[in-house]
Amino acid sequence: GVDPAGGSTGGASVSVVATPSTPAVIELEREGQRTLVEQRTTVMLQRIPATLSADDVRRQLDELGFRDRVDAVHVPMNRGSSLSMRYAFANFLSPEDAANCISACTGKPFGRPDDEGLVCNAVYARFQGRDLVLQEVAKAA
Repeated sequence: GVDPAGGSTGGASVSVVATPSTPAVIELEREGQRTLVEQRTTVMLQRIPATLSADDVRRQLDELGFRDRVDAVHVPMNRGSSLSMRYAFANFLSPEDAANCISACTGKPFGRPDDEGLVCNAVYARFQGRDLVLQEVAKAA
């Protein structure tokens, strides 16, 4: 078989399952066994310090082992303030990196020590992909 990206699936049939809760999950069926393969690459980092910039988020992700694995970061800012809304979006180069980020960040402080004792919650973002993250950056500028 051929996968949607044009590669070989080694004889497996491929179908794309898209629902609001699991966008772009690819279902592989090989020898009667079905496997869902996560395709989401954009992570929302919730409950992060309001003082973090996009560069700070990138640096923290680099320190967590994701150097050169992130192609877009957006930190929504409060209007009329230099403080963020305490969340950020990061788009990873692979679904595996996104899943590893969720595991690495959830339940731990993110970024520089914060006197509010925030603990990060990392989840898949509702919108997915580098281009959509960059559109959000452009809208905020």
